[in-house]
Amino acid sequence: MIQISPHVFEAMGFEQIPEGAEIKATFNLVRAYHVEGIILEESEANTIENMCHKDKDFVFGFGNDLNKLSQYLFNEDLVDDDWIKENNATSPFLIVHISSNKVFSCKSGYWKKEIIKDEEVISIYDSFPEAREILKKKESEIIPLVIASLSASFSCLYELIRFKPILRETYGKTDLGKTIYDIRSEISGTLSILKSMNPLVIKTLIQDSLSLYDHLDHKTSLFLYTALEEEDRLKRFLNLFLVLEIYTHRVFKKIDPLNQIIKADNIPIRIEVSGKKFFLEQQSGRKVTLLHRFYLCAFSVWEEIDDQDIDNFQSIKKIRDNIVHREIVDEDELPIDLAEKLCLKILSSPLGKLEESNLIE
Repeated sequence: MIQISPHVFEAMGFEQIPEGAEIKATFNLVRAYHVEGIILEESEANTIENMCHKDKDFVFGFGNDLNKLSQYLFNEDLVDDDWIKENNATSPFLIVHISSNKVFSCKSGYWKKEIIKDEEVISIYDSFPEAREILKKKESEIIPLVIASLSASFSCLYELIRFKPILRETYGKTDLGKTIYDIRSEISGTLSILKSMNPLVIKTLIQDSLSLYDHLDHKTSLFLYTALEEEDRLKRFLNLFLVLEIYTHRVFKKIDPLNQIIKADNIPIRIEVSGKKFFLEQQSGRKVTLLHRFYLCAFSVWEEIDDQDIDNFQSIKKIRDNIVHREIVDEDELPIDLAEKLCLKILSSPLGKLEESNLIE
C-alpha cells in the first residue's frame, strides 16, 4: 500500500486529527440517476410521496428536483445550483439512499474543516474503512436489484426506460450533526423519446418493482444491472444473454414441464412440437437444451411471451453461439435493444402458476 507523505496532506489543506479528539458518525451512500425516456407530471399535491419508497436499509424515489427529493428521502440537500449547471443535469431523477445503520468512530488520521453555506463540513481521509466496506457490500446487494426491478416494472407500460448514473456520493453525519463528505460523480446523456408519466402511475410501478425485488435472484439482477451500465456493446450483449439464460434455467427448475404439457389446451403449434420433442428426449435421457427450456417457460409460465418473442430469442441465441464459436460478428449489428426488451419482458411477466404454487422463493 502506498504511504502518502504528511506534506502532501498539508498541501491539500488537511491536518492531523488532534490527540484526544474522537469523531463518531453514521455513514450513508447516495446514487442518483437521470431517468431517460419519461417526463414526470407534478401537478397534484404531495406528488413526491407518491413516487417514493422507504425501507429500514434503503429508500428511493423519483422527482424533478434533486434537492426536494433528497430532502424528502433523507433530510439533506444533495447538490447545489453550481453542480446542476456544471453537469447539465436534467430531470427527472431517481435517487437511491443506503444507510449503514451503525455508528463508527475514529481517533486518528487527517481531516480538513470548511464552512460551506454556513455549515461546518469535515473532509476526512480513509479513517472509516469498516463503514466503507459495509456500504460497498450493501450497494452491491441493493442497487442491482432496485435498478433491475424498476427497469422491468417500467418496461410493462413503456418502451425502454433507462436509468443513467449521474452521481455517487458517500457521506457521514457526526454525533454533533456535522457532515463528512466523500464525493464521486459521473455524467452521461443520450437522445431519447420522452413519455409523460403521472405520479400515481409511478406509485403503482414502484409497488410492482418491490414485488419483483422480493423474488428476483441476485445473480440475474447483477448481470442485468451490469449490462445496463456497460458501454462496450459486446459485453453488454453477452451480459443480457446471461440474464436470459440464468432466469430461464431458474424458472424452468420451478415447473413440472411434462405435467404442464399434459394439462395444456390450445397449445401453439410451435410450442406443442417443442413440448413433444422435449418429452421424447426426457424419455431417452438426452440433454434438454436452453431453447426447450425457454419454450416451456413461455408456454407454462410467461403468459406475456408470444411467438415473436420466441423467434427473437432464437435469433439472439444464434448470435451468441456465433460469438462463442469465434465467428466474426459486427458489434454495431448486435441486437442489444431487442435482447434488453426481452430480458425486461420475461422478468416482468406475471409468474401465474408458479406464484399460485408458492414455488418461487
